[in-house]
Amino acid sequence: MAQQPKLRYKWIDGLKGLACLGVFTHHFFLLFFPSSFYGPEAATLLNGFDTCLSNTPLGFVINGNFGVNLFVLISSFLPACSIMRCRKEELSEKAGTMILKRYPRLAIPVVSVCMLYYVIIRIMDSVGYSYLGDGIVYGLGDYLLHVFFIQFVIEDITIFGTLWTLPELLFGVFFSVLLSIPSKKENRFMYVVYMFCLMACRAVNVNFSAVIFGVVLADMVCFDRLGEIKKQFSITAGRRFEVTLSIVLMILGLYFGGYPSYAAPAGVYGLVIPVAAISTYVMIHAAGAFLLMGGIFLFHRHIDGSFLSSKVCLFLGHCCMGIYLLHPILINFVGYPLSNTLILKTGNRNFAVFIVYIVVLALIISGSWLFNIIIEKNGEKICSRIKA
Repeated sequence: MAQQPKLRYKWIDGLKGLACLGVFTHHFFLLFFPSSFYGPEAATLLNGFDTCLSNTPLGFVINGNFGVNLFVLISSFLPACSIMRCRKEELSEKAGTMILKRYPRLAIPVVSVCMLYYVIIRIMDSVGYSYLGDGIVYGLGDYLLHVFFIQFVIEDITIFGTLWTLPELLFGVFFSVLLSIPSKKENRFMYVVYMFCLMACRAVNVNFSAVIFGVVLADMVCFDRLGEIKKQFSITAGRRFEVTLSIVLMILGLYFGGYPSYAAPAGVYGLVIPVAAISTYVMIHAAGAFLLMGGIFLFHRHIDGSFLSSKVCLFLGHCCMGIYLLHPILINFVGYPLSNTLILKTGNRNFAVFIVYIVVLALIISGSWLFNIIIEKNGEKICSRIKA
């Protein structure tokens, strides 16, 4: 059997952190520069630059749907790797423990943020402040039912936008564990199963496609499928070839990551993939996440260390759940009113929005750091007691 790399890759934490930061930037731009996503249908507020972002490969930087797919792919890749590597006698216990832990591991941070949101909304309502025209229109009992159960089984944005991914983050781990159990080095027919699952996702719920791509990537990494291909076809290409291939894969991944979610495809995307439909762009973003991660894996086989393993990225990775969950609250309760105040005082909208971005980003990072210490680490202590 080919030597398997260590299960924990530091750079994956860094990539998760950057993905969640991208989701924050997505929602920030969606609020303040909507034409960066809707294209010409929305008025430009940056002299055409924001409209240009809606149909350029550089759009991956602010394409939150790509960031979400990357996050979901990583969330399925890691448990799949763990199952594929474990010994047969440990398989039942490991798989069972992962499934039992998944809900509380997600619910502890999610419920904490949802209750914070509830308190803030009630305070705002009591003083007559209209929060972007939204509010909680049901009682505490219904809210708790929604927080603890409904939003985990149904894609929903009733509370706030990022929580629609909870079913993918919960059931995605279940599916990745189940798909990984029969995977073996000699069992290449699993790729037929993977393909069938991708087709089923496209037909039923395309948002789960990143889960399948995560399992496929785990299979390729754990069982060194590239090495098998090179051996089978007597390919003697070495380090230079694989590094070049890794760079090509990463560029392709980012190119797919910039594919427009809302705007009609045009320019470099209109010629290649001229279809604007949710089943198309979600699958493209999931494929982009797969290519990007595959390229990074291949790159790290020959190059030690990278920006993703830097202290800054690793710090963001450790705080990624806090960034993912807290940023909608801070954008709307801090960023939105602060922008209105600064625009009135400065008379320069773009400068005011830039200042708001810096302020909100600083609050998100510091808040996520505290969230990690107070909520996530204590939640992990609780989850560590759960065993199959």
